Amino acid sequence: MKPYAHAYTRFNDSYYTKKQEGNIMTINEAVAHRIKQLCEEKEIPIKKLAKQSGITEKTIKDILKAPHNRRVRMITILKLCNAFGVSAYQFLNTPEFDALEQEIE
Repeated sequence: MKPYAHAYTRFNDSYYTKKQEGNIMTINEAVAHRIKQLCEEKEIPIKKLAKQSGITEKTIKDILKAPHNRRVRMITILKLCNAFGVSAYQFLNTPEFDALEQEIE
């Protein structure tokens, strides 16, 4: 059994879930993965995404490089959705987000 494949764990106010490979994924990692996916699909470089969304290039790069260190606010996701030309539903309606399960304490 891979480490942590059996449990859901909370750490630093981020919620984790199992990835298909058995590793743990945070909500922020799912957001980072989706941003990368949409950039590839729509052939939008980070610099252009920053300009279109009104979010600094540094902020986007921080989200992508260290998703466990940065909380992504909903307003940021909505600005990115607008730049990508997708709804929030389309942004969040992926297997990665479907697999997330928040702990109730």
